[in-house]
Amino acid sequence: GHTTIGSAGSVEVAIGSGAITVDHVSGAVKARSISGSVQLRAGGEGRVEAETMSGSITITVPSSRHPSVQVRSLSSKRRALT
Repeated sequence: GHTTIGSAGSVEVAIGSGAITVDHVSGAVKARSISGSVQLRAGGEGRVEAETMSGSITITVPSSRHPSVQVRSLSSKRRALT
């Protein structure tokens, strides 16, 4: 399946298989997918947690924010886009 959230103050979503897309979240977000991608556009005002066992994670924040990032991958290369 695929879960899409347009805009929210804060979000907590978990799915077994499929993609999670959050178009905009202003506060905290926690997104987990066992098998699928996670795409988030965060406002930078809250903690962001994203996890997937098999899939990609893309998190976009405003250019004025300087996030602290911790990543771990068991099977893929890590890459940061600026």
